[in-house]
Amino acid sequence: MKNFVKGLVVFGALVLAVNSVNAESAGRGGNRGEGRGRERMISKIAEKLDIDTATAQKMQEIMKNGMEARKKLSEELKANMKSLKELVDKGASEAELNAQIDKVEANRDAIHSAMLSGGKEIRQLLGTEKYAKWLVMQGKAMSQMRERRGGQGARNSNRGGRSGRN
Repeated sequence: MKNFVKGLVVFGALVLAVNSVNAESAGRGGNRGEGRGRERMISKIAEKLDIDTATAQKMQEIMKNGMEARKKLSEELKANMKSLKELVDKGASEAELNAQIDKVEANRDAIHSAMLSGGKEIRQLLGTEKYAKWLVMQGKAMSQMRERRGGQGARNSNRGGRSGRN
């Protein structure tokens, strides 16, 4: 479970770093990487990591593909969690619950694997030193995001977090 959480944090940091660079280059709200805003974001990443534009574009493509794969897996996970809740609510048998739990865990494992795979691809693309720099950029972006959200616990507060929902 700890590795899963670490993987989520690493991937989240990747996404936040890209969004941070995009927001810096495209102004408040960013341009979500489309058109000229995307070009500026890629050039900003290339500049900060001292890589060529082609490498930055490849990096962007790896992240985009990973996000698309994880989105599909997350939708499956959501559906499987809904089914699990329904089984719990109706008092399903242990066998039914175990079968559904296996599906949920398989979804979580697939999401985690997809995150790790994207990170490995980016590390291979950038090399150790630039990948380390990238991770530092991500950490900074996550800190900035946390500050904008009102601190580390903001996710679970009444500021739009999911605590209290079932």
